Amino acid sequence: DLIAVETPDALLICPRDRAQDVGKIVKWLEEQKLRRLL
Repeated sequence: DLIAVETPDALLICPRDRAQDVGKIVKWLEEQKLRRLL
């Protein structure tokens, strides 16, 4: 089981059981001032 998220400039595919980690990654990127990567 996979989750796919598509935006105009990116595609994210991850296992369904790791979906909660996406939020952790987003939070970390924001804390590191890497918002341009979101």
